[in-house]
Formats: sequence, structure tokens, C-alpha cells
Amino acid sequence: MKVGEVIKTIIGEKTCPLHGVHPVIDTTTSEIKIHTCCSAFHEACAEQVNSILTGIDVSSYWSVA
Repeated sequence: MKVGEVIKTIIGEKTCPLHGVHPVIDTTTSEIKIHTCCSAFHEACAEQVNSILTGIDVSSYWSVA
């Protein structure tokens, strides 16, 4: 499984605690684009993506938009 697919799976399963909505993740470029219902949920998702990327050390290829 590719890194983008793993991130889409992990982050896509998250649900906004305030709105009950899942994020939409786009990994078709060298950026990971996270579309969420609110800025607080976007920040939480972005932090988790950064943690995943740091843990597998592909941060030189992927960046969070």
C-alpha cells in the first residue's frame, strides 16, 4: 500500500467531533490536501498527517497543504 493510500485510510476514518463529518483527502500531487468542515478539525488532521510522515520519514517528498 502506498503512503498516500495509508494516509487517506487513517485520516479519512476520523470524524469531526463537532460536526460528525469525515475529511476528504487528496493525495494526487506531492501535497496532501485535507478538506474539512472546520479549521479546528483541519488542524487536528494536519497534525496527525505530520506525525505519520515524521514517523515514516517521507517528509522530504510529501507536504501538507
